[in-house]
Amino acid sequence: MALVIMGRQFVGAELITANATAGVLWGVGSLAGPAVGGYAMKLSDSYGMPGVFVVICLLFVCLTLREMTKKTSYAAAK
Repeated sequence: MALVIMGRQFVGAELITANATAGVLWGVGSLAGPAVGGYAMKLSDSYGMPGVFVVICLLFVCLTLREMTKKTSYAAAK
C-alpha cells in the first residue's frame, strides 16, 4: 500500500528515493523496535512492551492529525 501511495505522489528518481528511504526506515524499525521493547520490558516487567506500543501509536496519531491539519489549512488557503 505504501508503494502505491508513493507511486501516486512521486515519479522517476523521486520514486526510487522514496522507496529506498522506506526500506531504510523499515530496517531501522526492525533493528530498534525489538531492542526498545526488550529494554522496556526489562525496566517495567510485563507493562514495558504494551507501553512502547501505546507511545508509538500515540506518536502515529499525532503525526497523522498534524498532516491532516496541514492539508486542511492548505486547502483553505487556496
